[in-house]
Amino acid sequence: MILSLAAIRRYPLNGVEELDLTPSAHWPEPALLSKPRPEDGPVLVTVEYRVDPQQARDFTLAMQPVQEQRLRDGALRSRSVF
Repeated sequence: MILSLAAIRRYPLNGVEELDLTPSAHWPEPALLSKPRPEDGPVLVTVEYRVDPQQARDFTLAMQPVQEQRLRDGALRSRSVF
């Protein structure tokens, strides 16, 4: 990490100021059954995918790294139903 601090001075990240970091908003707002309060504790998040049955195997293989990431980032379980 100390080397990266020295490298950033010699090799700065140019053009970062021009990046458009505005959210794309291509997904609709999630539907909440009730608005949770900060003291309500853990929440359940469910994501459903509709996959062509002919592509189910490819989809399952492509989603394995996503499952590993979600479990690593705090998901208590992640399962596929086919």
